[in-house]
Amino acid sequence: MTAEELQDWLGPDLEGLGDAVELGSLRLTVFSEGPDTVAVWPDQGTLGLGRFGRLRALQRLFLGSPLPVRYAITPYVKLVTYVPEGHQDRVRDHVTAAGAGHIGDYSDCTYMTSGEGTFRPGDHTRPFIGQKGQLERVREWRLETIVPRWRLDYVLNALLSVHPYEEVAYDVIPLANALRLPYGYQKDDTWIVPEMVADVVVWAVRARPRQIRVEKISWVQRKKLYAAGIRVVIEEPGAILWPGVEKLWHEKRPPWA
Repeated sequence: MTAEELQDWLGPDLEGLGDAVELGSLRLTVFSEGPDTVAVWPDQGTLGLGRFGRLRALQRLFLGSPLPVRYAITPYVKLVTYVPEGHQDRVRDHVTAAGAGHIGDYSDCTYMTSGEGTFRPGDHTRPFIGQKGQLERVREWRLETIVPRWRLDYVLNALLSVHPYEEVAYDVIPLANALRLPYGYQKDDTWIVPEMVADVVVWAVRARPRQIRVEKISWVQRKKLYAAGIRVVIEEPGAILWPGVEKLWHEKRPPWA
């Protein structure tokens, strides 16, 4: 399994990846390393699992109702390109197969409108349509689709590999669309949180759950929760997160789905 494939199913914020990480039979150990990292150690190599990947792993366990405190990232761009009549379906199929066009559990999400494109091939061109030195007017389709930033290189390579033009016009536009993942879940008056953050402590003191299961928490945070009468159960590193990481791996779900 390559580092790029690993990034696709864990999320966009991995750290310390080499050229390839072989997972083998998936017998890994997950443990805390620093304030913002959970390290996953396979038989060969190391990687850092960032906050987005950790919360996605927790989300896959379906542990109960999500807490209202959420972590948001804005990982999307819009790809816009222009394709001559008759080639739009082939280009669309290749860019979506490379990772574009996913919105939630929907795939192949694109938008196309037709119009007229103009260009004048220069002396050193080899135009797919038209003649050197002559202004051409061509029926074209404007193709738009959403792309996660960490899949953009794959999608652009797919676009350039099948687009018939010698020079491909395309735009990459940053989007404000956010992915929002809860920091934890509530089940039977118990909160399950992989790593305690200040906002969760504030909400817990207000909501007063019976107990909180957590892998990582500071002494100051523990004192605040104890003072509010909330029992804190500190789990072994990986006890909460690892089943979710394993489930993500077996499902092979991309992080935008």
